Amino acid sequence: MELVARPGSSCVALSSAVIAGLFIVEAGTYNAVFIRRVLPAEGKDHLKLPFALTFNVLLGLALLSYMRARCGNPGTVPQRWQEFVGEVGDLLPIAPSRFEWQPGKATYCSSCGVPRPERAHHCRICGVCILRMDHHCPWLSNCVGFRNHKYFLLSVVYSFLTCVVGLCTSLPELVRCVELLARREDSSRLGRRWPLTVVDHYMLT
Repeated sequence: MELVARPGSSCVALSSAVIAGLFIVEAGTYNAVFIRRVLPAEGKDHLKLPFALTFNVLLGLALLSYMRARCGNPGTVPQRWQEFVGEVGDLLPIAPSRFEWQPGKATYCSSCGVPRPERAHHCRICGVCILRMDHHCPWLSNCVGFRNHKYFLLSVVYSFLTCVVGLCTSLPELVRCVELLARREDSSRLGRRWPLTVVDHYMLT
């Protein structure tokens, strides 16, 4: 497997800490607070298993896809391409590099000093040419290219679905919590002490 040069360790550590924090906060809040405390307090124990399974399966798929996109080779130009270029010699037309796509043309990378296939681009951060390069993602600390584009898209889709499931399943309790807070605020303004029921205590603490 060909290795790809990565950005500095400080950038990698920062993006890793941010992403890990987001996954931990999302999983912890939903499982420890909503599943374990809010649903039982609302008398919805029968929903704990289906909600937890749906949410955590999607979250696990999002994390797996993210790690595949982050740690995998995005598609560096293989050595066999350079061997092919050496074999065909002048029979392979090499066009100068431009910002726009040049269909059917190999281009010359001035940074690497070698020809590269069609739709390959040089990443100044990683320092290599990437096949079908889309962009360099700072949250992956890696390029998005030919080999990991699928996993990048899957991580986005699964993360979005996880957020949708988390929001939709907890929406009734969130609305109830807002109503309870509003009633508590109104009682405070009127100088009355509003007694909390057991359910209200779990919703507000």
